[in-house]
Amino acid sequence: MDLSLSFESKKWSAKSIHEHYELEQSISIKKDKPPRTVFRISRDAVVKRIKNESEITVMKLALDQGQIPTPRVLSQFNHGRFSYAVLEYIEGETVAEAWASMSEERKQIVLETLERYVLKLRDVKDGHSSTPGPLGQSPMVYDAVQFGRSGRGPFGNFAELTYFLNEMLSLTKQAHPSVGLKQFNEDLPLVLTHNDLNMTNIMIDKDEKIWLIDWEMSGYYPQYFEQFAMMHTMPKVKKPEDWVVGIPKVTGDHPKEIEKLWAIQEALNSK
Repeated sequence: MDLSLSFESKKWSAKSIHEHYELEQSISIKKDKPPRTVFRISRDAVVKRIKNESEITVMKLALDQGQIPTPRVLSQFNHGRFSYAVLEYIEGETVAEAWASMSEERKQIVLETLERYVLKLRDVKDGHSSTPGPLGQSPMVYDAVQFGRSGRGPFGNFAELTYFLNEMLSLTKQAHPSVGLKQFNEDLPLVLTHNDLNMTNIMIDKDEKIWLIDWEMSGYYPQYFEQFAMMHTMPKVKKPEDWVVGIPKVTGDHPKEIEKLWAIQEALNSK
C-alpha cells in the first residue's frame, strides 16, 4: 500500500479508518507473531484502536505538563463500538531491539532518562489525581498487571483501593498462614503511572531521543505500581539482567510493597 507523506484528517472518515485498521490487522494476524496492534496510515502517522479515552488523556498530560516525549495525538475517530487514535509516527527502534548493542554508558543514559521521566510523571496533576485507576468522567475498571487476569474496580478513592488490596492479602494469608506480610497502606501517594514500561514501549529515535509509547495501562496508581509493572509485564520474555538491575533506579525501590503485590496474585486469579 502506498502511503501519503502526511496525514490529512479531512481525507479520512471514521469508516475508512476502521476499514484500514481491519485490513491491516487481518494481514498481521496471518504473518506476525504476536500480531501488531498499531499500523501506519501515512509516512508520519499510525492508527491505534483504543479501549477508552484515558490513554489519550494521559498522553496529552505527559506531553503538555510532563514534557515527556510521547507521540502527539493527531486525530480521533469513533466507528460503531470501536475508537481509534491517529498518532504521530516515531522513526526509530525500541529499547528491546537496541539494548544488546548498546554500550554500558548508553544503557545508563537510558535508565537515567527513564528515571527523570517517571519523576516528571509523578508531578503531573489534574482533576483525576485523587481517584485511582484510568482517567475518565467517573471511576473506571482497572485492567492492569497488578490485578491479575481480570479487570477490577472501579474504586472511588485511594481508601477503597487499599481496602480491596488488603482483602486480597487476607485471602492470601488464609491460604498460606506462614505469609507474614503487613497490610497495604496509603503512605506512598497516588501518582500518574505509565504502568507498562517494558522494553518494547520505549523508543529511541535517530537523534537518540527517548520516547514513551503505548499508554493503554496508565492511570493514577500507588507509587510502587510502576516498579511492579516494569518487573512483571511480558512475563514470557526474558529480560536482560542489566535491565532488571536498573529497574529500581528508574522507579525507586519498594521491596515490601512489591512482595505484597506478588503475594496476592494467586488470590486475585482465583476470585
